[in-house]
Amino acid sequence: MFKNISSYDEIELKQNALLIFDIDETIMRFDGISRNWWINKLNEYYNIHQDHKKANDCALKEWIDHIKLNKAKLIDREKLFNIFSKALSEYNCEIIFITARHIDMKDMTEKHFEECDISEYIHKIYYNENKGILLKELLEDKYKNHKDIIFIDDSIKKLENIYSINNDNENHNLSLYLFNY
Repeated sequence: MFKNISSYDEIELKQNALLIFDIDETIMRFDGISRNWWINKLNEYYNIHQDHKKANDCALKEWIDHIKLNKAKLIDREKLFNIFSKALSEYNCEIIFITARHIDMKDMTEKHFEECDISEYIHKIYYNENKGILLKELLEDKYKNHKDIIFIDDSIKKLENIYSINNDNENHNLSLYLFNY
């Protein structure tokens, strides 16, 4: 279903592909936040509230408060710039970003892209918790002319969602990458 990668140079580019990146923990990170941070916070808040939704809401609020105060950092600037450059110049790819961040975080997200000095590579950022549904809608409309779709995310759950909704699409070849740095 997906290929595990730990470096952007492991992404197999295809001519004229739609190259889609998640943002948090895929291209950028924040000091003090990691996959383990999320697991620990969810467990901590669940132990307090005994409610999964409440635990998730509390962890999300703490995460938002944290990223408001801290500067975004690229995970691997050199390799990210290399894959962007190669995708655009050699493979004629289109690059977009799909994030589970809420649309209310648009200004903050754009600030994070500016802090990382990658604003020039932004063609479009889409916001939706359900990435599978969003991708399906985008492939039926704006990006229907792309045969090959390459999606890079750090979340198994998000990739499973994307796969379950978009795998049977006969008009597109879907390549999924699970990114762990």
